[in-house]
Amino acid sequence: MRRREFMALAAGAALAQQPKRYRVIDVHVHVFNSKIQGTNGIPKYYPDSTVEYTIEMMDRGGIDKAFLISYNAEDVSSEMRGRGQNPVELTEVANKQYQFNSWKAHKDRFWWFPDHIYPLREGYLETLEQDLRKGASGIKMLPIFHGLLPDHKSWIPVYEMCRKHKKPIILDLSWWYFGRYPIFNESRDRQNMAAAFKTFADYAKLITPLFQQFKGVPWSLAHCGTAKVKEDYRYIFDTIASNPNVSCDVAAVMEFSPAFIQELVKAVGSKKVMYGTDTPYWFKGPDSYRTGSRRWSIISEECPALSDADKQAILAGNAERFARNEVPA
Repeated sequence: MRRREFMALAAGAALAQQPKRYRVIDVHVHVFNSKIQGTNGIPKYYPDSTVEYTIEMMDRGGIDKAFLISYNAEDVSSEMRGRGQNPVELTEVANKQYQFNSWKAHKDRFWWFPDHIYPLREGYLETLEQDLRKGASGIKMLPIFHGLLPDHKSWIPVYEMCRKHKKPIILDLSWWYFGRYPIFNESRDRQNMAAAFKTFADYAKLITPLFQQFKGVPWSLAHCGTAKVKEDYRYIFDTIASNPNVSCDVAAVMEFSPAFIQELVKAVGSKKVMYGTDTPYWFKGPDSYRTGSRRWSIISEECPALSDADKQAILAGNAERFARNEVPA
């Protein structure tokens, strides 16, 4: 073994043996039946992302628990087709039943947030209610992937159901996809309205009434609002700060750095920020939670402006409260 490889292994072992000062929760995790790729004509699309591998990463990385966000290939067909993939070929890989079984077998490690909500599909509300009764902690939403804006009237029964069952909502605004994915299920007038949005401030005017109408429901903006450019964060931060029931995760943000985290916390408060990765997309290797560019120690060790209480809130406390359907204190 070469000296460099030995030193890297030794450093990883040392990190794994260090006592952990903080509880850590990853609020944005997906698992897929990736082991069947390459067989029976199934193409290779996802990296290794089985539940077994995910739990191994969590164990090695000091992750106590995670939000498991489930979706079928059909739920993200816009993205797959945009990347030249056929979602039909991947239905057994990105598969709700596999993901549900993964959560059911490991409830001590995951909260389940189903993302299978298409309001123009027959029986969607019944399916959602069944998922909530089965034990889902909340829901994840991808309106743009279904050709709809988040305030379309067909979504209102979904928000009403979450209020009724006291379940929080993770909302992927997909602002970074505006102009790429057609809003094909909206009227021409609303399509033109969305096409005229120049900055996230325009989008915020559309979604803020939702947060106010359902102010008793905790909302989290996935990927810290899905900024296209850095200037968007100015408006995203204002949207989060001005709505008491709105928080965010930092999974797959444009820049995950001490400077960004501290700027975000200064703008919205430490009670409104949750650590997340969007694994497996942002990980390269099983020790990424400890050593990768999305490592949680960026928050715990590299943000001097944050207190220990701030760090613990971001790394786990806020996630625990969100899963309990509590708005930020």
